[in-house]
Amino acid sequence: MPHSMAAELGPFVRRLRTTARPESLDEVHEVLADLWANDPMDVRRRIEFESAVAEIAANIIEHTSGDSVTMTLEVRALPDRIEARFEDDGDPVSVDLTAIELPDEFAERGRGLMIATTVLDRLDYQRDGTVNTWILGRDREG
Repeated sequence: MPHSMAAELGPFVRRLRTTARPESLDEVHEVLADLWANDPMDVRRRIEFESAVAEIAANIIEHTSGDSVTMTLEVRALPDRIEARFEDDGDPVSVDLTAIELPDEFAERGRGLMIATTVLDRLDYQRDGTVNTWILGRDREG
């Protein structure tokens, strides 16, 4: 896809603000469906990006204590990449994104971050005050 084609789309931004709970995953997928309806990114990259976004959302939901955690997702389509930014006011996350390893084959959990780091071009996490922020990026080409 030529670079100019994506640039002509103009910026696409969608925000979701919800309580972190299992049903929130459906809302995350709705935001992404809206993105794909307006974006020419190839199918393989879409699936990889959506899988990673869903994994991070599932981790936020799984690791929140109670129903009082607010999760915000912002999805942004840029000429050269697609980005998702999660913010939540849950507990701090202790994760070293440079040292993620695949769990053993019988483990029922622990693959989400491994999947995300494998398919994304960018995955960052930071804690700022009382807010966890995850930034996910997938380049359009490369």
